[in-house]
Amino acid sequence: MASNFPNNIDSITNPNATDPLSNPSHSEQHIIANTAIEALEAKVGIDGSTDVNSLDYKVSNAEAQITALSASVQTLGGNTIEVLGLQGNNDLEVYGIENSTIIDTIDTSVWASAEYEFKFSKNSDIYTSTVKVIFDGVHAYATESNIVTNYTGNYDLANLDFNYNGSIINLSITPVSGSVSVRFYRTALKK
Repeated sequence: MASNFPNNIDSITNPNATDPLSNPSHSEQHIIANTAIEALEAKVGIDGSTDVNSLDYKVSNAEAQITALSASVQTLGGNTIEVLGLQGNNDLEVYGIENSTIIDTIDTSVWASAEYEFKFSKNSDIYTSTVKVIFDGVHAYATESNIVTNYTGNYDLANLDFNYNGSIINLSITPVSGSVSVRFYRTALKK
């Protein structure tokens, strides 16, 4: 009886030390073990395997595709972050902002629009929102949506302001009262 692997998992009876060689059949145990080993070797594949069904071939092929994708991203104008227009401080919260503070800059000669996700916090108060902005070379036009907050005051925790400085837009936040903390990320679309 041969192994059922890789189509099915084998059910092999392990003999006890006191079992006779005929129960379970000693030769049958070797046949199952040997064909299972051969099936495993075929499934895994040798180093540099050209068998498209082997794991070695599939892993090598996946690595080559990832390398090619990475190279194509590099030729699209820089690293992945630049290509996707990603920016922000999502991994690091900026604490204790008390005055108007520039938290992001955008070169409008490269970027035509951007979308921000913000989280402002002050003590236990949290305010999150999405801000979309477009640039026309003179002005920045923004709209805020998706506001979620546990804050019950009559004002926002901070005000946002987009100011031109040549082709650069500076995004600054100004706390309404006291100090706030901020996290954000931005995605942007090129011109």
